[in-house]
Amino acid sequence: MTLARHLYAILGLATVLTALSFSSGSFGTSAARSQPQSVIVANSSSQKVPITGTVAVSTLPAVQLQSGTSVSVNNTAANPLNVVGPAAPARTFIYKSNIFDFDSSSVSAGGDLYTVPAGKRFILKDAFVRLSLAPGQTCNAVGLGAIGFDFEFPVQAMGSNISGQPSFCGVMNGCEFVFDEGAKISAGAVRSGTGGDGDLTVGITGYLEDLPSATP
Repeated sequence: MTLARHLYAILGLATVLTALSFSSGSFGTSAARSQPQSVIVANSSSQKVPITGTVAVSTLPAVQLQSGTSVSVNNTAANPLNVVGPAAPARTFIYKSNIFDFDSSSVSAGGDLYTVPAGKRFILKDAFVRLSLAPGQTCNAVGLGAIGFDFEFPVQAMGSNISGQPSFCGVMNGCEFVFDEGAKISAGAVRSGTGGDGDLTVGITGYLEDLPSATP
């Protein structure tokens, strides 16, 4: 009996060890995990992919319209559409002056002051006149002129100059008279009598700019 029980015990132990050896072979080594793979979903326009939430768009696609296509833009009064017109033409500042002497036998003095160059127009902004006359004489009239333009200065007596001659001055400022290419601007004055020395000083300021191009 003792020998038989030992044999049974040995056989049972061998069976358990065999089972454990198979079990350790199965659980000792785990299978390798697969790496994440990218998946591309390409659907046709008739089978759109539903999207929940928001999607950031980094680049907007270009919109191409056929030639002659009209586009309407409707904005409210609270959000008006900014409209930028053509750039203003470049301007060049101009100052011209001259002195015209009275002839002793004449009551008038004057002449051409400025001619507008070709391809330009002149915008007259300010002007001044000063007269020095013989003693006892006064200024009857003084002004600027051109074809289609005539301006007479209001003058004021300014007493006598260092030579004892009566002086008169007039000013025009803050105006905007436009003269096209080729226009001749002249100045002239009339005094109350002949004889003696006298002169007329005239100055004008403004801007010279290119003529606007013709609209096709």
